Amino acid sequence: MSQFLVIVAFLCLSAPSLPGLFGGREPGVGLGAAAMAAVLPQVALVLVVWLAMSVCGRTMDRKGSLRAAFLGDRIARWARVASTALHGVSCVLLGWPASVASRVGELVLVDEVIALSPVVLAWLALMWVHEPIERRLREAVLMRRLDEGRPIYPILSRGATVWSHFRSTILVVLVPIFMVISATEGIEVALVRFGHDLSTEDGQALLGVVQLVGVACVFLVAPLVLRFVWDAVPIGEGELRSALVKVAEEARVGVRRLLVWRTGGTMINGAAVGILPGLRFVLLTDGLLDNLTLDQVRAVAAHEFGHLRRRHLPWLGACMIACVFSLSIALTWLDRWTRALAPSFQTMSEMAGGGLAIVLGLWVFGFVSRRFEWQADAFAAQTLSRSGLSVESPAISPEAAGAMIGALDAVADLNGIPRRRRSWRHGSIHTRQMRLRAVVGMPVKGLPIDRACLWVRVGSLVLLGLSVAAVALDHVALRWFSELVR
Repeated sequence: MSQFLVIVAFLCLSAPSLPGLFGGREPGVGLGAAAMAAVLPQVALVLVVWLAMSVCGRTMDRKGSLRAAFLGDRIARWARVASTALHGVSCVLLGWPASVASRVGELVLVDEVIALSPVVLAWLALMWVHEPIERRLREAVLMRRLDEGRPIYPILSRGATVWSHFRSTILVVLVPIFMVISATEGIEVALVRFGHDLSTEDGQALLGVVQLVGVACVFLVAPLVLRFVWDAVPIGEGELRSALVKVAEEARVGVRRLLVWRTGGTMINGAAVGILPGLRFVLLTDGLLDNLTLDQVRAVAAHEFGHLRRRHLPWLGACMIACVFSLSIALTWLDRWTRALAPSFQTMSEMAGGGLAIVLGLWVFGFVSRRFEWQADAFAAQTLSRSGLSVESPAISPEAAGAMIGALDAVADLNGIPRRRRSWRHGSIHTRQMRLRAVVGMPVKGLPIDRACLWVRVGSLVLLGLSVAAVALDHVALRWFSELVR
């Protein structure tokens, strides 16, 4: 959920604000008032959550109550949602981003960093007040891990634990966003300084093309930066690395590095980043490598290789571009009709259209992301079913599907995730396991999820093509109308 909230917080910076709509380009309130409205509610929220966490912690100490621990986790989760909502209110009702921009000026990235700092610092503070609850749980299972012969990690300081969690959940999304903003704004400033007039149609076209190239370059080099955002080191030579390299070869995926994501055993997770073969990294957390069987680790690695093999990242970007492009065209037409037919409702239509665009964009992102996640699960079962077989098109074996199902079970148990808890990006673990059980015995080629994802790709391309055609027809119609009026 944290990554989702980062995206929502960033989108709030671009949301239409009431002062901007009613007061023109200048913010409707002063910077001091907007800053107080952005900061003070976040401080009050953190204080309330700190008191609640203190009560939960004392209850755990006196009664050993797991219910208090679960309550603390639920409070922390919903507090981050409330913090993001408060940030949205300050952006929409008081024009906090516009107030910052009016004072800071045209400095690249500076206004966005300042505008996001209240909510980001509030998330960091919420992690700080929640850490004692997590520490009690880690200490409680320490003896059990010793009895079971499981690996023991050193208990980090409070600051180190919070910083590690902040890096892996917040910075991993913020850094690419800031890189994209820096590229787009820097390109615009550079073109102006080189004498290009960006107010003309040719200038806007040049700006759009150069910014598109810049953003593409950012996505290509982002994996090199993200490797240092995560605390990751290469997996050393041995049986584990050899097994993972063999899985990569069977999946026909070129990977530059296989990395251990060092979390002190606090996370059971994996990630695949990168588009070009020379800039691809697959990360598996230390907790995952230490607690899962070799077959389950191979299944998780094959899942991550599936994201790379099926090119889920660029296709997800293409789906979002098609969605945003089509929505922007629809909103432009809506604004034009509103100005002509009902000018008094223009402000309301702009706010409603902007809110609808954000909601639909996030829904499309989640819809596509969940299906790509299901396809990566199926890809793991496909790859492991082919492993060691000379048959060209074998069926999905129970052992291959079972390895991925068992890995999901381990992730749920070790991370304390209810199997039926819904996830915006991944879907519930229960749903993923049911889908894996359903494909056992099916031919490796032509699984239903593969066909569904194919339709997603085709639909995004068709939508993008229709949007481009609509823009071209609209441009021709406007030119014809202007000539007719003359």
